[in-house]
Amino acid sequence: MLRRALLSQRRCRSVEERLLELETRVSSLQPMYGICPNVTPEEYSRIYGEWEYFVRRNQSPVSIAQVLPKENESSADHLVNLARYVYHEIPIRLAHRGRDLDRLPYGLSHMEPVRELHRSYFQSFCAMRQLETPSTTEDLVNLLPVLREILARHGRTLEHIARGIYNLKQALRPTADINPHLFHQSGLTRARDKGWWLSNFPRLQTFLNTFNESRIGTRFLIAHLMEVIIQEGSKEGWLPPDKGFRYSSFGHDIDTFTGLVHKDMDSSRVITHSIDQVSKEAEAVYGTAPKVILNTHGINEGIPFVPLYLNTMMTELLKNSMRAVIEKHGRFGAQNGSGLITVTVCVSENKKLTIRVDDKGGGIRRSHIDLTQSYLYTTARPAYADNSALEVKCSWENTEGTPHTAPPLSSVPCAASPFAGYGYGLPITRCISSYFGGQFELISQEGLGTSAYIYLDPVLAYNKNLQ
Repeated sequence: MLRRALLSQRRCRSVEERLLELETRVSSLQPMYGICPNVTPEEYSRIYGEWEYFVRRNQSPVSIAQVLPKENESSADHLVNLARYVYHEIPIRLAHRGRDLDRLPYGLSHMEPVRELHRSYFQSFCAMRQLETPSTTEDLVNLLPVLREILARHGRTLEHIARGIYNLKQALRPTADINPHLFHQSGLTRARDKGWWLSNFPRLQTFLNTFNESRIGTRFLIAHLMEVIIQEGSKEGWLPPDKGFRYSSFGHDIDTFTGLVHKDMDSSRVITHSIDQVSKEAEAVYGTAPKVILNTHGINEGIPFVPLYLNTMMTELLKNSMRAVIEKHGRFGAQNGSGLITVTVCVSENKKLTIRVDDKGGGIRRSHIDLTQSYLYTTARPAYADNSALEVKCSWENTEGTPHTAPPLSSVPCAASPFAGYGYGLPITRCISSYFGGQFELISQEGLGTSAYIYLDPVLAYNKNLQ
């Protein structure tokens, strides 16, 4: 009997002990950056030395205004100056992201999805450092496919981190070797209890906020330069019109853009595009899409902003609202109901933008409101289409629903977004609004529905130094 009790005590380790073990295992590993293609050992040694050097350099903040042509600056000169800035700045940011991934808390750096992501950042760094400083149109033509490849390579970054978090959750689930009394004493019944992850992993939450804000800035610079190269190259004839990669115009004339920036953005057009986009996704996944009513108020003037990021925020909010409404009212009720989802847009006289998304999807429990800002919380369940696992993301929970721990990623890409099914929608929306100097708020009427507010000051964002 005594021997059995001693063995049981030895197996029942606390979560803190398990985390310490994971972090110790990580600290004993050398970073694995992968192999750069077509690089000799001498070049690899040089690039790795540059990686260590750029890690210690500070990245330079830049405003939207600074990546647009200055007064009396020709478009050709602006393109070369912007390309040189991005050429020198992106390697610093890539090295910083790799360093951040190497410092992930709780043993996440050791998880294979995160290690794979870490290697991809070094691979992108290699590609940039093999290029010459751009000064001619030929240099810009050579730079374009490298930028496109970097964007594509890191397009599923959030998925890799989400997979690492899922692996961490699995490692800390109550098993024979984790003391179940720890959770009982904390008022929890299982390791994946919703509040436990938010309150016991503050370092991870802080890291993900910082990492994602920095990632927004890096991808903005790369995509913006790509668009400027394509616009100028197509205009001057040194780049075929079908050579490049173009984002949607979001209801605007593509020729009115400068890179990704539109100085006179019509927010209602962008939101209409978002509604159409999410409605098609809902039709594909659920077989129906609730009708969305769009109301506009305030002055009828455009504002300077990046339509791509407004569209990203709106699609995430609309996905959550549509899923909540469909689950609350059923397919027939969601399709035929009136006023179940309403979007209200207001531009004030000083060009401040306020967007409110109201739905009647049952709302969120008050005890769960704080969890919506966490990357570690999701209520999504996997759906299936065409006999393939399709994961549908939603961070909002019907008051009658139950939490669901995210399953491993399917090999089939998600039709909705690269982080669908992992509860990243609302945190990313909050992150984007904060990055551009705005705010995001969520108000729930339990049993009725949810109201989400986006506050943006485009004029402030236009001149704000962005990391």
